[in-house]
Amino acid sequence: MPTEEIRLFRDLLDRREQLMNMKTMESNRLATVVLKQAITSIKKHINWINREINAIEKEIDQRISENPQWKELDRIIQSIPEIGPQTSRILIGQLPELGQVNRKVIAQLVGLAPIANDSGTTIGQRHTVGGRRQVRNAMYRASLSAARYNPTARALYKRLRVRGKTAKVALVAVAHKLLIIINAMVQKKELWQHSNVAIIS
Repeated sequence: MPTEEIRLFRDLLDRREQLMNMKTMESNRLATVVLKQAITSIKKHINWINREINAIEKEIDQRISENPQWKELDRIIQSIPEIGPQTSRILIGQLPELGQVNRKVIAQLVGLAPIANDSGTTIGQRHTVGGRRQVRNAMYRASLSAARYNPTARALYKRLRVRGKTAKVALVAVAHKLLIIINAMVQKKELWQHSNVAIIS
């Protein structure tokens, strides 16, 4: 069972996600309305949402800074090129097993472990299913940027695309790779060094 500290932290993460969804919906409405009063109302609401998001993020970051273990986790995770504060927050709050289990288990917990779809002698396409939605989504979003700017992730993405994999499949593989690297770094309490992580597959 998660500790009280983790449960409270997850409440903050959930509330931030709710506010971000509200902001997206309001921004979509803003693009469709023409009535001046409606536009003004939507803009006021978006401004309020932004203030609430900032307040939530400050509270999240304060809780991380006041917890030595979380603070060290945050330092390790954010040392990875193209892994930002929001990905780190979600990993800390939603994946406390990070660094405590092996690579296979951590991938299964998140839902980034390829699942076989075989029948008899037929080998079907592998899929990633289940797992912790917030962590999986965060890692996928991180893979979008990492595939362009993180040297290890970029090399993997290009290699898979050359082999004919779709962009989505390649990005999921990048997300999986990043998760395995993060787990190994946390286990070893090491910051990012390209020469060290390049051999992790």
